[in-house]
Amino acid sequence: MKALSEGKEMVKLTDIAKKAEVSPSTVSRVLNGNTVVSEEKRRAVQYWVAKLGYKPNNVAQSLAGRRSFLLGLVMTDVSNPFFSEIAKSVLHHAYLQGYSVVLCNTDTNQDIERQQVSSLLQRQIDGVIIVPTSPDAPALKSLLSNHIPSVVITQKHDQFDSVSVDHFLGGEQVASHLISSANTHLAYIGSPLDEKFLGFKHRALQMGIAENCIKCIDFTYTHFNRERIDEQMKEIFQSSVIEGVQGIFALNDLVAIAAVNAAVEIGLRVPEDISIVGFDNTYLSMMHRPSISSVAQPIEEFGSRTIEILTRKIMALGDKTVEMVRLQSRIIVRRSSSREG
Repeated sequence: MKALSEGKEMVKLTDIAKKAEVSPSTVSRVLNGNTVVSEEKRRAVQYWVAKLGYKPNNVAQSLAGRRSFLLGLVMTDVSNPFFSEIAKSVLHHAYLQGYSVVLCNTDTNQDIERQQVSSLLQRQIDGVIIVPTSPDAPALKSLLSNHIPSVVITQKHDQFDSVSVDHFLGGEQVASHLISSANTHLAYIGSPLDEKFLGFKHRALQMGIAENCIKCIDFTYTHFNRERIDEQMKEIFQSSVIEGVQGIFALNDLVAIAAVNAAVEIGLRVPEDISIVGFDNTYLSMMHRPSISSVAQPIEEFGSRTIEILTRKIMALGDKTVEMVRLQSRIIVRRSSSREG
């Protein structure tokens, strides 16, 4: 297997092995998604693959194994900064493994989702990565019935390999932070069924907060529509539901930013009068003034683990085991919930 670098030199698999100080067979295993390789060696191989511009000879491999070296990435809303960051990570790690990626956006519409998955199947893709519109979406059933290696991301699913963040833990982290800052009347803006809220409420109760002091303001987020989200937050903050609340946990950064703006508009000081925390730790949370505290998700690990699992399943067609990877989150405290300084 050979590839051309930018300088037109032929880069061989053995060149990668020499630079990474591993055997050629180890390089081959890393490129094929085999997990029987130490993390240190895998990262070294991936570094030199990118550094030298090495790409496997996919034409020869596809002729031998009837593989297209095409993957489908189906997302609900690529305009959401969190999903665009996930997509970038997935594309990068797919490239390192010699794959091209077809990116699809569904706008959280099941009809569009079904059509796009059907189109991907016609293109004979090797595998699919999907953020499904719902756990029982027809598109998922199509992937199962066609035996397409697939990974669900950002969500858990009983029938699919999945890579997601522990939202329950994230909720617990936010509750601990808000309560440690003397906030005793709390609210979550999102669905009462969200794991984020369940973790948030669980930790708040553990820390002695009365149940009637933990609200859930039911809010459904579907698209990255700033104007619509701003309007909804204004309605919430101008109603009595927010009265007495000292600490707010929003389902994502976009909602948290809208909540901060709505709070300021009615004369509340952030964080002096009300603390607000988001989720996803997107660049928007850092750029906003005041900057938004947020729960960070390991974006690079999302991409690497997803591609690692998918390439392994592509190589081992017929493997029916379901792997569920739960990544760890961490809270990044910024001005919107920190009264210090």
